[in-house]
This record gives sequence, structure tokens and C-alpha cells, in this order.
Amino acid sequence: MPREDIVVQHDESSPNWVSAHPEITTVVTKGHPVAQAYGQGGYNKAWGEDICGKGSPCAIMEEDEKVAFYAVGAPYIIHIDDLHPVAANWQKFMKPVFEKDKEDIQADMYAYEMAAASLPLPHLRVQHMMVSSTEDGNPARTEGWSLIDGWDEMSCREPKTPPGKRVPTVLHYCSGYEAKDIRGNLWLWHKGHVPHDILSCSTGLLKPPPDDLYNTQDDLEGRRNAWMLCQLFYHVNNAVSAYKVNHCQTGDVNLRKTIRILPNDAPHTVKCSDSAGDVLGGVPDTTGKHPPCYPYAQREPEGEDHMIQRPPMADQDDNGADDDNDNGNSGHDADQDDDSDDSNYHGDDGDNSKGENQDGDKTTTADLFFSHT
Repeated sequence: MPREDIVVQHDESSPNWVSAHPEITTVVTKGHPVAQAYGQGGYNKAWGEDICGKGSPCAIMEEDEKVAFYAVGAPYIIHIDDLHPVAANWQKFMKPVFEKDKEDIQADMYAYEMAAASLPLPHLRVQHMMVSSTEDGNPARTEGWSLIDGWDEMSCREPKTPPGKRVPTVLHYCSGYEAKDIRGNLWLWHKGHVPHDILSCSTGLLKPPPDDLYNTQDDLEGRRNAWMLCQLFYHVNNAVSAYKVNHCQTGDVNLRKTIRILPNDAPHTVKCSDSAGDVLGGVPDTTGKHPPCYPYAQREPEGEDHMIQRPPMADQDDNGADDDNDNGNSGHDADQDDDSDDSNYHGDDGDNSKGENQDGDKTTTADLFFSHT
């Protein structure tokens, strides 16, 4: 298939807006981009003349047309010949749009809308490639939740797409997500709560929710939140694992799932010190003398934690010379002065055999995408 002919499926039950732009097709070619529908709405018309220029299509376009063909976001699927002028305008408009409303975190999206509208380059606006908002109602019509809401069950520790089902390809995790397990424990995700040193070789992985989190929810929003939580913990942990296995060059690579994400106002129950036993032993800090390791996370023991022991990678080649390849030093060097290193901890049960990577498999980047069949 030529690279211009990228076929994109869309919902045939969508409102009949194609007649306004008969040139819109379901095939990505030059002049015919496709992108995911987002709910930010059209850009402020009052900005059009100031930013796009007097007489620009961007300045005179009506709201209905802006929303129908330009209120889009990632993923964008666009011909390279169209991308160049869009990108040039996007860069040109970004700062002026931001200056119009510095409080709006969607400035980049409005700048893209205006960049495309100024050409003009209408987009086929599809609704199945992304999920983000878990609220019941409108998101089901503008996001890909219709592909997910009917799932009967899912493993949270190893989420897979049920046979015969499709799944959105993008998780847009701009929001916070939370769900309680059957024991009443709150599990949550927020990108700002993930520890800053998550890629450090000595820092563990995120502690995932119980395997039955999705299956035990009793309403639609609960299932959607649990679905997002399970997918995010699984894929982020896979990504971090792949990075560490490939870039940490010496010593132990900490792949134990010990970092619990906490709410903004949650008290820390574990103190952070230079002793791995203290950090992971669940010792409450009642004195206030030991600050937590992270503002919105803490380290906890987990029965299924594991560690991959890696020997130093300064191996010799066949000629006896040292291999001086230093790729990946950044992964090992990050935050090495962190005095809360838990890299030598092997769990409370004293037996790490269950968690060892017995089959020698390594996580690959292929595991990071929704390719489950």
C-alpha cells in the first residue's frame, strides 16, 4: 500500500456533516488529514484576525465548521506535504495564542486548530482512536469508550483485549483516575504523582492495583476508571522496565513494584531514610522527623516484587578489549544520591524465587502498545 493511502475507519452513524466538505474522505491523502475528536471546542473567533491575519479563512470561519473539522487532537494522521505548512503555522501561532489566555492549558490545541484552519485544511474527525475522560455521558460519543464499555472482565495485572474486540490506540491521561478495590483500598493515577526518579536504576516500579480491580466495579464510571488505572500501571511499568533493562549498566536493576501513588491529602505511613528496611518495612513516621521519599507516593512492600540481577556490562570482546560503550549512563546516573535506595530489598518473605525472571524474557517496546489480540 502506498504511504499516501492510509485507510482510517470511522463511525458510520456519525452526524452527516461530510456534505459541508465533500472532499473529506476516509483515506489519508494529500489534503485529507484525519485526527481524533477532542472536546476543547473551536478556537476563540475574536483571536482569528489578530493571529491569522485579516481575511484569513481562520478569521472568518463559523463555530460549527471549526468544531466539525478542526477541534481535534492526537493522534493526527496527515500527509507529509500537509504537515510542513501546518507545522510552520503551528509554531508561528503558538506564542500569540498562549499570550491571549495564559491560564488555558489547551493553548497548543487551539494553535493547531488555527494553523490548519488558516490554510484551510479540514480534518476527518474520528471518535475511536483515544480515551481520556471517564465521565458517563458525552465522552462515550466523542471518545472510544464504546469499544470498551461492554467488556465483561479484564485482568488488571495483565490486561488483554477480549477476542473479537477492538481497542483505542491512545490513552490520553491528562486527568486523574481513581477506583476502590473490593477491600476498600483506594487506587489512583495522576501523572504529577509519579516519582521524578522513576527511571533511576535503584528506584522500583509502580505498585499496581489488585488483579480484580476492573471486575469488581459496580458502575460505568468505576469500570472506566479501573480500566484506565489497569492499563496505565501496566504500560508505564513495562516502559520503565524496558528502559532500565536496556540502559542500567551495572549492579542490580530494581524492577520490584513497590511505589504506591497517593492522593494529594493522604498521610504518608512510611518514612524515608537511608535504610531499605525502614523505607519498605511499613514503619509509620509519627515524629515528623523523617520526610517522605516523594510528595505524592511512598514505598511499600509487595509479596510479588522481583529483582533482576544484572552483572556489570563492561564485558570484553573477542580480542580481549574492554567494551567502552557507555550508552544509557543517564539511566544509572539519575538520582544516585537518593538516600532512600531500596535496591537490595527482596521482600518480607525472604524468598525472592517466585519473582525471579526465570524464563529470561525481557520487556520490549512492543509490549507498550495496545496490540493485544
